[in-house]
Amino acid sequence: MRVIRRRAFEWGQRWRYPTSLDNVRLRAGTATVPSIRETSEKTSSPRLSVAEVFSSVQGEGPFTGRPSIFVRLSKCNLECSWCDTKYTWLFQEELLSRIRARVPEQELDEVGTQVFDRRKEARLLSVDACMKEILAVTHGDTIQAAVLTGGEPLLQASALRYLATDLINRGFAIEVETNGTLSPQSLPGPVHFNVSPKLANSRMPATRRLRPDILHEFLGRNSILKFVVSNQEDLEEAESLVNASGFPPERVFLMPKGTDPETLAEGGRWLVSQCLSRGWQYSHRVHVSLWGNRRGI
Repeated sequence: MRVIRRRAFEWGQRWRYPTSLDNVRLRAGTATVPSIRETSEKTSSPRLSVAEVFSSVQGEGPFTGRPSIFVRLSKCNLECSWCDTKYTWLFQEELLSRIRARVPEQELDEVGTQVFDRRKEARLLSVDACMKEILAVTHGDTIQAAVLTGGEPLLQASALRYLATDLINRGFAIEVETNGTLSPQSLPGPVHFNVSPKLANSRMPATRRLRPDILHEFLGRNSILKFVVSNQEDLEEAESLVNASGFPPERVFLMPKGTDPETLAEGGRWLVSQCLSRGWQYSHRVHVSLWGNRRGI
């Protein structure tokens, strides 16, 4: 069984590496990380709606560059106009029409015209079957991290906690990427959360995309805030949310909006100066810079 080489950030403290006792606790399971055997007795084969499983390097956030297994789940509770993973949730013509009706004409190209086939894009897998697909792409056990993303993975939290528990007990470091509207409380303690509250540029109403009470829950977990920013208006909204949430500067990341290398580079040059003046962190989109707007990489 593999041992985690480095845990997620222990925010509020300096970085620290796990002790041998940490690893024993993670392997054996604790009150916050129940064993998969214990949890499986309480449910009948929990299942996940899965879009894809693949290996790559993490392209965003505090663990950029880390080799990871990506488990992309289907379903989302938001409908962001610029979302680049619409294949996880855009399955109805009516939904596409609703999104296109609320965005400015100059942004219609971002929305696109494609509706995806749920039968092809959302496979229903048991936790065990999902684990088998994960282990099949670990490149001979050289990858020790997993990113659980979406869509919105916390929509499937009741089943996701079993997968996260099993991964932790196998020695994986876990990241969950979430939009910050759903509680993280059902997931095990060692999970690190990349929380990306959606700004007005998503063309979603604030009442759906912002949950201050939920952000407060994330403040007490291993987590960071990550904002997709393209202009001064976005920056001012992000700053307001940071001030209200209480997240310290070292836990705040700005990332340029864009799905091609040129747009990211232009936006990134501006955002770096904004990060420097605020003590915030900068996140690029490494995978987009290297491969463009491709799936499964």
